[in-house]
Amino acid sequence: MGGRRISPGFEQSKSQVLCRAESTRKISFQEVPLVEKLRKQVSDGAGNTATKEFFWRVSDDMVLLTQSVADGARGKPYSYLLEADGGFLPYNWQIISGSLPDGLSLKSTTGVVSGTPTTRQSRTFTVRVSDSDSPAQYVDQLFYMEVTDELYIFTEKIPNGREDKPYIATVSARLGVPPYTWSLDSGVLPPGATLTSSPTVATLSRTPTQKGTYTFALKVRDSGTPTGEAIKEFTVNIYDEVVIETSALKYAFRALPYSESIVATGGASPYRWSLVQGNLPVGLTLNSTTGLISGISHVASGHSSEFKVRVPDTGNPSDFAERVFTIYVIDALEITTEEIQGALQKEIFEASLTAKGGISPYAWSISEGAFPEGLSLDLQTGMLLGSPSVCGSFDFTVKITDSAPVPHEAARAFHLDVICCLSCYEITGNVASMEGVRVNLSGDATTTTDTDAEGNYRFADLSNGNYTVTPVLAGHWMTPLAREVTVANLDVSSTEFEVRPNQPPSAPSTPSPLEGATSVSLEAILSWTGSDPDPEDTLRYTVRFGASLPPPEVAASQTGTNYNPGPLLPNTTYYWQTVATDFHGAQTEGPVWHFRTLNRPPNVPSDPVPVNDATDISLTTMLTWSGGDPDAGDTVLYDVYFGTAQDPPLVAESLAPTAYDPGELSPNTNYYWKIVSKDSNEGVTEGPVWSFRTLNR
Repeated sequence: MGGRRISPGFEQSKSQVLCRAESTRKISFQEVPLVEKLRKQVSDGAGNTATKEFFWRVSDDMVLLTQSVADGARGKPYSYLLEADGGFLPYNWQIISGSLPDGLSLKSTTGVVSGTPTTRQSRTFTVRVSDSDSPAQYVDQLFYMEVTDELYIFTEKIPNGREDKPYIATVSARLGVPPYTWSLDSGVLPPGATLTSSPTVATLSRTPTQKGTYTFALKVRDSGTPTGEAIKEFTVNIYDEVVIETSALKYAFRALPYSESIVATGGASPYRWSLVQGNLPVGLTLNSTTGLISGISHVASGHSSEFKVRVPDTGNPSDFAERVFTIYVIDALEITTEEIQGALQKEIFEASLTAKGGISPYAWSISEGAFPEGLSLDLQTGMLLGSPSVCGSFDFTVKITDSAPVPHEAARAFHLDVICCLSCYEITGNVASMEGVRVNLSGDATTTTDTDAEGNYRFADLSNGNYTVTPVLAGHWMTPLAREVTVANLDVSSTEFEVRPNQPPSAPSTPSPLEGATSVSLEAILSWTGSDPDPEDTLRYTVRFGASLPPPEVAASQTGTNYNPGPLLPNTTYYWQTVATDFHGAQTEGPVWHFRTLNRPPNVPSDPVPVNDATDISLTTMLTWSGGDPDAGDTVLYDVYFGTAQDPPLVAESLAPTAYDPGELSPNTNYYWKIVSKDSNEGVTEGPVWSFRTLNR
C-alpha cells in the first residue's frame, strides 16, 4: 500500500474541484498522522445553500520495522516485541499463515510474542500488521524461529549506531551452564567500540569513530563439563551525521517555473523532507522524497517566505537535520536591449546594454561566440566601448548575472556588423631595438622609413595587398633577411627582425695540391675549402698564383673553390694563395701554399745500332742509340751494360754521348746490351736488352 490517502468522508460535488494541496508536513516516528477538518458550502441559482464538513487524513505508508525474531529456549520464558511505523494507530497484529512454536502466542494489540516454548522445534510463520484507517493499510512479513535446548545466543540483532555518538548494545545467551564467557570470534568491531564480557551478557559500548558496515561473530562459552559454546554473526551499521549541504536557495521569478533542490548528505538514504516551520511562497511545493522545491508563484514581486526544512534519514536509529531558508519572489532577469547598431573599423564605438529584473547590481560577460577585437564589455555597466581593429560580421551571446545569494543568469544573442575601412592599415614592427635602421617596403606599395630610438618602424595608410619588408644596415645581418606580409582587412604588427654584426669569412683551408706537395701533376687543378660563420653569407675568391713570391693575382671575384692554372712546368716550385670576400666586403686571406711539379723520367733508349738481332756484325763496331729527356733543360747521362750473357754486366757509367766503343769483338759470337738513362733529377729509365751476332771469319 502506498502514500497518504484522503479519508472516505472527504467528498466534492459535481460543480466543485478539490483545490487544497496535500500537506507537505512530514510524519516522524514520534508524530501522529495529520487530520484536518474542512467545511465546504455550495449555493444554487435560487440562493439556497448547503454546508458539510470534511476530514482530511494524511499518514505515512506503513512499515514493519522488525525483520527477524530471536530464537527461544525450551522451557524458558520468552518475550519479543514486533515493531511497525506509519499508518493510523492503534495497530492490529495477527498470524496469517504458519504458526508460532508450541507455547508461544502473539498479542494482537501490542505485537508481543510471548510464552514458554515447550519443545525443541523450528517454525516459519507470516505476521500481518494493519492500522486503523478505513480502508486499513497493512504489511506482511515472513519470520523463522527456532526453539533449542542447548546453549545459544538469544539476541537476534544489535542496534545500529552513529559516528562519534555514545553507543551501547548487549548480547545475551540462554541455556547452558552460567556464568558465560564472551569473545570476538571473527570479523572486526566498529573502530572506537569495545567488547566487554560479564557472567550473563556481552556489552558492546563506547563511541564508534568511523562510519561503515561491520560484520563480526561473537562466541559464548558456558561453565559446563564439557564446555558448551555457541557462535552468532552480527552486522552493525554506523551512520554519519545527516547534513543539509544547501546553504541558500535561488530567488523565484514571478510567474515563471521554479525548480531548486535541497541537498543532504550523510546518514542512510533515502531521506524524507518536510516543512516544520513557515510556508513556501504560494504556488511552490516541497517534494518529500527528493527535496525538490518546484512550481510557479504569482505573488507580488518583492515577496519573501522564510521556512524551516527538516530531513530525517532512514537509519535506525534515525538522525535528522534542519535548516532555515528564505525564497524571494522577484521579476525575471532579462536583457532588454534588442539589437546593437553597426560599427566602423578603427573608429570609436560605444553602445549601452540594459537589463531589468533580478537583484542588482548586475555582472555582464560574453558567454560565447566571436567578439570583435578592440571592443570590450564593461563588466559592471554593460557598456560596449572601444575601436574595433577587425571588420566583418560577429555573432556573440551576452550573459548577465545578478547579485542574489544564489545568482540568476540571463543571456541574449546579438549580431554586430563592423564595416571595413579603406587604406587605413598599418605594418609595424621592430628591428632589434636599434635606432636608424633603414627599412624598405616593396610590393603593392613602395616606401622607406627608418627605425626610431626604440627600433620601431611603421608603414601607415596601406590598402589590402602583399608586401615585403626588408631592413638594411651596413655590416650587419638581419634575421630573417626579409618578411613577406599580407594585409587583409587587418593591421599587421610584430613584424620583428633580429640584427647581428657581419663576421668575416673563415680563412681558406684544405688546399689541393697539399701544402709542400712534390711530384705534382703538370695538369693539376687548384682547389680549397671556404666557409663563413654567417650561414646566409655568400663568398667570392681572389686567386694568386705563380713561381715567385709573392704570387701575382690571376683571378678575381670567382664563386667556385677551384682554379685551373693551365699546363705547369715540370720540376718547378709554384706558390699560390686565395682571398675570401663576403657579401658585406669583409676579406680574409688564406696562407701562401706551395708545391713542386713532378720530374719526368728520361726517354726510353731506342734506335740501337747494331739493330736488335742483327748478324754478321763487324768485330770493330761502335754501339749507338737515341736518348734524351722530355723535360727541357734536363741533363741525361747513360749507363752501358754489355756482354755475352743475356743479362749483360755494367761496363760504363754516366756517359754523356749516346755512343760506346766495346773494343774488338770475338767472331761468330752473340752479344747482349742495354742502356739505362739517368737525368739530373734522379729520374731513371731502363731500356730493353738488345742483341747481335758477329761475323764468322
